[in-house]
Amino acid sequence: MPKRRAAIITDSDVDESSPSGDDVGIDILIATRGDLILLVGESRRRIRVHSEVMHEGSSVFHVLLGSRPNASPREANKRPIELSLPDDNAGTIALLCNILHCATTLKHTPSSREILALAKAARKYNALPRAVFTAEVWIEKLSGFQNSELLWDLLLAAYEMDLDGSFDKVSRQLLLMHSGSFRELVGYVARNCLAADL
Repeated sequence: MPKRRAAIITDSDVDESSPSGDDVGIDILIATRGDLILLVGESRRRIRVHSEVMHEGSSVFHVLLGSRPNASPREANKRPIELSLPDDNAGTIALLCNILHCATTLKHTPSSREILALAKAARKYNALPRAVFTAEVWIEKLSGFQNSELLWDLLLAAYEMDLDGSFDKVSRQLLLMHSGSFRELVGYVARNCLAADL
């Protein structure tokens, strides 16, 4: 399936009967007064964020949103702009947006699979410098796992984010915990870049 490009949806592209600047119809609210709605995945889940935060936190969003995001406060009757990200996962993008917005509302540590997805999204959107500290804390917290497949996800996340210390720690734990061939783990995640490098 060919990759679809992200597209900015202007006011003229939106049905006038749809909700305006209020939070009706928002699936994930990151920024209450956000002026950008991300339409994520095929289901087009709506994530409300600040365009300026996204613009500054990611060079890809910097390009997608243009050289200047909505710098002046939006008029009260003006609806937020919408940006379609059809090839992404809403949960992963919401996690990345929470990190970029410095939101500390997460009540639990994400799973190893969610951290790996975050690492890939942060690399895709060139937001690694903003995401690495949080991801490193989570990887450190989960690095004592006794499950090889979960450790493998953390190892791949550390690799994706160039976290040498975390990669070393998780590698050691994986060597201690895993019995048998590591080819099983490579087959478990044949989709990843580290498997190709091995």
